[in-house]
Amino acid sequence: MDNIVGAKDSSGNFTNILAYIDAGNTKKNGKFSTLSGNDQLIIWNLLAGGTGSIAGCANVYPHTMASIYDLFMEGRIEEAKAANASIASFRACFKYGNPNTIVKTAVAMLGYNVGKCRAPFNQVPEEGIKALARADLYDRCRPIVVGDAKMLEQARGFVGRPDIRIHRCEKVSDALFTPGTIDVLHLELIADVDKFELGKVSLEGGNAAFQCVRKVIQLAMDGEVDATCTNALNKEAMNKALEAAGGANSDGYTHFDGHTEIYATYTHTKKYTMMLAHHDLRVVHVSTHCSLREACDRVKKDRVLEVIEIAHQACKDMGIKAPRVAVAGLNPHCGENGLFGTEEIQEITPAIQAAKAEGINAIGPIPPDSVFSEALGGWYDIVVCMYHDQGHIPLKTVGFVYDREKQAWKAVEGVNVTLGLPIIRTSVDHGTGFALAGKGTSNELSLVNAIDYAIRMANGRKN
Repeated sequence: MDNIVGAKDSSGNFTNILAYIDAGNTKKNGKFSTLSGNDQLIIWNLLAGGTGSIAGCANVYPHTMASIYDLFMEGRIEEAKAANASIASFRACFKYGNPNTIVKTAVAMLGYNVGKCRAPFNQVPEEGIKALARADLYDRCRPIVVGDAKMLEQARGFVGRPDIRIHRCEKVSDALFTPGTIDVLHLELIADVDKFELGKVSLEGGNAAFQCVRKVIQLAMDGEVDATCTNALNKEAMNKALEAAGGANSDGYTHFDGHTEIYATYTHTKKYTMMLAHHDLRVVHVSTHCSLREACDRVKKDRVLEVIEIAHQACKDMGIKAPRVAVAGLNPHCGENGLFGTEEIQEITPAIQAAKAEGINAIGPIPPDSVFSEALGGWYDIVVCMYHDQGHIPLKTVGFVYDREKQAWKAVEGVNVTLGLPIIRTSVDHGTGFALAGKGTSNELSLVNAIDYAIRMANGRKN
């Protein structure tokens, strides 16, 4: 029929797909789209001449599923095959129920309010949920936690997972890397877990957090791990602990602004910046933790150029071959040719011109009130922001998952990455959530996304 322009085949029978492709070539002169509805066959459909896919797994793994097509189009076939194969563990969970209910349950576990499955589909049983909780992490990386194993053992009860085994390790090579087991490089940090008060600022908790961060940096610098991923850190507790000990437990240091500065210090890095990411919206900052008045003074050509260079390299580390680096202005409407400020003329534009001379596709300066919507629209791969809130506000606007009925946020999708380091560091993009400590209601979405970014960057550096 003339009005049929394509077909989706979900049978899993590759012969059917080949038949559609052949019919499209012979009867439609190639103007026919053959889409795979079976997620395991996406790359094979493309290799055979198909158009793409309608992928249910994209609801759970949007980046992975999109990367299959992107890698194929870039000619990186083996990487595309590997990406397609990486969802096998998740698809193995389909044995616990209808694929639609499995996908819907997984989306709910990511923090989205999707409601219950309607008849005739049944809810996914408990063992299916447990399988989903560990479905693919161990296929993609070999995770090991650094901390006090006693705290992890206590936390099992908070989240209702006494079945999880906590395996204490003295060194990374002791890890089992087995689903259902959490390997913990044990540091004796909390004297008595039962007496330790959760959700409160304490010297013991602050010191424990700092020692964990310092240890993961050491492991990465020594080449024992490929990447590091950090949870939230209470800066008040950490600095009180450092100051109380007079630097005795921290190599003489008595204050750090946060994770980023700890990493910079212990990796001996002078040029670095923070990147926040929500899916493909990425921002980096010329300055972060300083007053707004000081932030304006820090907008200098050399620093702006430095951040553009770091942003460009970060995109390449993530496999983006030709990064498009947008540079935001500082003033309203980028200063209107000096009417509202001269930083764009005197500092930002010269930095962009210098970056272009280095072969970087730096674009701007772009008015801050439009650059982020354009980035969301796919115009740029990363945005260079002039100060903390300029980059944080748009990322947290799109990255927080809210429950409208309860008037509360329930999860955060954003990821925090420190760029310019000799090692990889990603982190969650939210605070410590002391009010939730010990209740088992915290959402792991941002942490899962941070792990995914760490994996992506580690793979990018290897390639």
